[in-house]
Amino acid sequence: MFSAFFCVILDGMDNVVKFKKPFQFRIGGIVFGVLCIYLVVLIISFFTKKNVASYEVVTGDLSSYYSFQALAIRKEKIITAPRDGYITYFTKEDTKASAKSVVYAMHDTGNLYQDLKNSLKEKEAVLSEERRTEVLSMLDEFSYAYRDDAFYETASFRESLNGKLLEALAEKGGQASFLPGMAAYYAFQPGIVLYEEDGLENLTINNFSAAQVSGTNYSKKILKTQESVQAGDDIYKLITDETWYLVAPLEDSLKKHLEGQEYVDIEFQADNRSMSVPYTIVKRQGHTFLCMECTTGLIRYAKERYVSIDIVVNQTKGFKIPNSSIVKLPFLAIPKDAIMESKNKKGVMHIVKDEDGNERAEFVETALYASDENFYYTRSKKLKQGDQIQLAGSANKDTLARTKNFPCVYCMNKGYAVVKIVEILEKNDDYSITEMNTAYGIRNFDHIVLDGTLVKEGEMIP
Repeated sequence: MFSAFFCVILDGMDNVVKFKKPFQFRIGGIVFGVLCIYLVVLIISFFTKKNVASYEVVTGDLSSYYSFQALAIRKEKIITAPRDGYITYFTKEDTKASAKSVVYAMHDTGNLYQDLKNSLKEKEAVLSEERRTEVLSMLDEFSYAYRDDAFYETASFRESLNGKLLEALAEKGGQASFLPGMAAYYAFQPGIVLYEEDGLENLTINNFSAAQVSGTNYSKKILKTQESVQAGDDIYKLITDETWYLVAPLEDSLKKHLEGQEYVDIEFQADNRSMSVPYTIVKRQGHTFLCMECTTGLIRYAKERYVSIDIVVNQTKGFKIPNSSIVKLPFLAIPKDAIMESKNKKGVMHIVKDEDGNERAEFVETALYASDENFYYTRSKKLKQGDQIQLAGSANKDTLARTKNFPCVYCMNKGYAVVKIVEILEKNDDYSITEMNTAYGIRNFDHIVLDGTLVKEGEMIP
C-alpha cells in the first residue's frame, strides 16, 4: 500500500511545470560596467593626448659675451723678514689690515705660544675695555657663523684672535716687543694681506708683456708654509691701493662693438657680479690689449692673478621666449587700398557668387597682424589665395595671390591655440628676444605653447 502511494507521488512530480526566473534589475552591475568603460576611455586618452607644456612670457635680455682670463694688475708690495728667526702669522689672509694690525711675529724659538703663556703667568695681563669688547665680538661672530662642515676656518680664526691678543699685549707694554727674543710687526700701511708671491708684483699697465697676459709658464709660491726665515726672505705681500686693472687681448670683433663707447660692461664668472668700467686700448709687441680700470671689488678677487670675466655686448631687452615656441606661419597679403571700415570694423569686400552665378560683394571683417609698404597681412578663415576682393571706393577688383611667412607663437590663455605674431630682435641657440609693442602680439605674463609644432590654430588645449 505504501509503495503504491509513493508511485502516485512520483507520477505527480512528472507533471510539474517549471517556470523561468524573471529578470532582476541589478544596479551594481550597471555601475560596474560604466566604471569599466570610463577607465578604458581614460587609459586611451592618457596614451593618445598631446603633452602640451606652457611657458609664461616675461621680459628679459639677451647679450653676447666675450670670455677672458684677464691679467689682474695691482699696486703690490713684498715685505721681507727683518731678521733671522721663527715666524708666526696672525692676520687672516685675503683680509684688510690696518696700520695698527699685527701681521706677524718673529721669535728666537719655535714655541711662541708656550713662551707667551709662561710670561703671562708672571705678569699682570688685563685687557682694556675696548680690546675686551673687540675680542668678545670676534668670539660671538665666530660662534654664530660656525658650521661643522667649515671646521677648517677654525685655524684662521685662532690666528686672527691670537693676533688681536698680541696687539693688546703689545699696546699694554707700550712696544711691539714685550717678550725676550720676540717682536711683533705691524702692517706698514693699510692694505690687503696675502701670503703668496708670483713675481708679477711690479707689473703696471705700462710694462706688462703679451706672455704675461696669456699666463704662459705662470706659477706662484706660498709663503705661509715656512716656519723659519732668514733676514731678507719674502714673508708676505700687501696690496696698498683700491684701484686695479684687468688686461685682456682685444679681438677685432670686440673692438667694433666698443667703438664710440667710453665704458665696458664686465661680469665676473666666480660670483656673477657685474660692473661698468672705463677702458683704454694699448698696443704692445704687435698685439692689442684692452685695459680696464676698476675701483671696486678688489678684495673679492685679490688672490687671483688671472680673473675669469665676461665682457658683455649687444644687450637687447624685450620679451624673452624659447625658440621652440616659435613657428613660421603663412599670412595672406591684402592690398592696402582694399581695406575699408564698416561699423568701426576693418575688413574687405569679398566677391562671392550665388547659386545662379551672379556676383555680389559682402563685407568680411579682417584682423590685420602686420603690414609693409604695400600690404596688410591676415589669417582670416573666410579668405584664401585666389579669392577676389573689391578695392575700396571703386568697382575695381583684385585677386588675393600673395602670402608671406611670419614668426609666430600660439597663445593658450583662452584654452585654445591663438596665433600671435612676434618680431625677433635678437636670438641665440635657446631663446629669442622679441619686440614688446607688436600689434596683435604677445603681452607680459601671457602663456604660450612651449613647443609650437604640437598644436594648430584654434585647437583646444587641455
